[in-house]
Amino acid sequence: FRLAGICICLWICLALTACAASGDPALADELDLAAFAGRVQLCEWPLVEYNSTCTCDVGWTWHNQTCAACAVGFYKDTAGAHACLPCPQFSTSFEGAEESSQCLCVAGYHNESASCVPCARASYKPYIGNNTCLECPAHSNTLSTAASTLSECLCVPGYTTSSSNELCVVCPQHTYSDSMGETCTACPAHSGTVASASTDCQCDAGFENSTVLHACAACAEGKYKADRETMTCADCPEHMSSAPAGTSLNNCTCNAGYQKLTENTCQLCALNFYCAGADAVVSCPGNSTSARGASVIDACTCIDGFFWWNNMCVLCSADYFCSNNARIPCDA
Repeated sequence: FRLAGICICLWICLALTACAASGDPALADELDLAAFAGRVQLCEWPLVEYNSTCTCDVGWTWHNQTCAACAVGFYKDTAGAHACLPCPQFSTSFEGAEESSQCLCVAGYHNESASCVPCARASYKPYIGNNTCLECPAHSNTLSTAASTLSECLCVPGYTTSSSNELCVVCPQHTYSDSMGETCTACPAHSGTVASASTDCQCDAGFENSTVLHACAACAEGKYKADRETMTCADCPEHMSSAPAGTSLNNCTCNAGYQKLTENTCQLCALNFYCAGADAVVSCPGNSTSARGASVIDACTCIDGFFWWNNMCVLCSADYFCSNNARIPCDA
């Protein structure tokens, strides 16, 4: 009996050795373990025993007469020769993924309720994974969702990227940026900004927006503008005018023939005076008069007995009579 037992053990060992040396086992329908009638077939990984056959392990699929690892972006969670399954939308996997949980959100997307959703604006994610998105630096934003790099965080209008780092710094006063990601630009001539972090420049006092893009034009005669915050030049009050580029109501002066009553009203020049404009009020020469609204010295008329000479009223000489500024010789 002992000898018979030894013989049986030797027979089993020889049979196992023969099976192992017979070459790579066949796949699925090429190999039926039952045909070996009591002998043990060893499956060499990535082949595994499944339903009494050698077949591809999880994470592997049958391709070109061999088992190949699932490609990037695919997974297989059961053994067999069937194809790998694609990862859900906006996710991917490393080669040889064995289950759907190994599918990770791609850059620009994060995991939310078991789905990959895009990073919101003002955030980004530069790597594969289910991590949350990173916030953009202060005073920056993204043009759209699903940003995947820090470079997509652009400085908002009124700010620009610092030369020393990737932080956004405020545009200095009298410079502006009106689009995301732009550098600060100096304001055009005759304009500036009310404060820093401005998105546009406003025309200086005495200037208003021109028909030429990004240009300021001087206020026309008879108009004025007192500050940057006012958009257009205002008209001087009635009977007033101003030189171009007026910066305040004080630049508006009464027209010729008028004298200033209050800061913003003018009245007719007074009797016996003449008003040449620019708020000038001058009395007529001695021995002369004028009507209201006189605008020049010639509107001053000498009284009878005096005549006009060299902008003065001179006493009429002997043998002459003088009226209406004229000296007329007496009759013979």
